[in-house]
Amino acid sequence: VQRGCCTRLQSAARRQLAVRAARRERAARAIQALRRGAAARQQVAVWHAAATRIEAQWRSARCQALLARSVAAAVAMQAAGRRANAARQAHLRLVSIVLIQSSARRLAACADARRQRAARCMQAVSRGSAARRILALQA
Repeated sequence: VQRGCCTRLQSAARRQLAVRAARRERAARAIQALRRGAAARQQVAVWHAAATRIEAQWRSARCQALLARSVAAAVAMQAAGRRANAARQAHLRLVSIVLIQSSARRLAACADARRQRAARCMQAVSRGSAARRILALQA
């Protein structure tokens, strides 16, 4: 009877040891799962940080490209303004040259008209004196 009692005690102890071992195994698995989860979360955090950095660099590159485009547009606008100003000044110079030329032509025409009038007057005078001489000769 004593031997059976010890056997029962031993089997209970063995069962208890098996239950504890199973619990330890489950706890170890849970700890490993937690560690794997933490590692996975850490890996996800690293990926997220890398993606954020890549996105920031991409935005920065886009901003730099936009800035370069806007600088180029501003330079082009400045050049167009300078060209327009130069064209306006050239037009004003051309207008003043045309005005000077037309004034010179008018003055030349006036002088020419004066010369022609003077020549006609001289012709009339010479004709008049010639006519007087003829009349004087006839009389």
